[in-house]
Amino acid sequence: MRFDILAIFPLAASAVNIISSNDDGWAEANIRALFDTLGASDHSVVVSAPAENQSGKGSKEEEPTVLDEPCQFNSCPSGSAAVGFDTSEPRLGYVNSYPVTAIQYGIETSGPKFFNGAPDLAVTGPNVGSNIGLAVFISGTVGAATYAAKNDIPAIAFSGASGSATSWESSRPHYSEVYADLATNLTNQVVAAGFRGMRKSGRFLFRPFPHPYPSSIS
Repeated sequence: MRFDILAIFPLAASAVNIISSNDDGWAEANIRALFDTLGASDHSVVVSAPAENQSGKGSKEEEPTVLDEPCQFNSCPSGSAAVGFDTSEPRLGYVNSYPVTAIQYGIETSGPKFFNGAPDLAVTGPNVGSNIGLAVFISGTVGAATYAAKNDIPAIAFSGASGSATSWESSRPHYSEVYADLATNLTNQVVAAGFRGMRKSGRFLFRPFPHPYPSSIS
């Protein structure tokens, strides 16, 4: 049974424009779950994430290139453009490059098409797997949030201890829903606080989540 955290905590005091990214890929279940829960809180969300799993790429950047193989989980065919989107939901977009390049494209290009301006907030993750200790320095999820913060966009990075890479088309894992609810709750609190201490500071908020249930539960 899903434990719906959003039913307990209030929605955001005001809706904002959010650019969403990760390093696990645009078709991964966690980022799609967060897209849904942020939208349910009335935020305007645009995903700009790597076409494939780019975990551990830190702050690398590279010009996007045409796909020479299918996107992650066959979410787009080989030969697809360097950047693209889901035709059934244009706010879900991919960039065939590293996480930093993907969020840069979202901030500068795809996001403003929907926002009529720059995003108010960047949210990355929830990462598949914990980003703690030295892993923080090579995390693309953290690297993308760092890029946004350095460019005066308040940013939050999330990671989750549970799970493995899962297609958006598969049955959504319970942990994906839990992490999405937790991330949305914290995002709403940050928005309600007016991004206190985050605007043009070069700093971002990082929140790793533990396993949401005992290891005996599958």
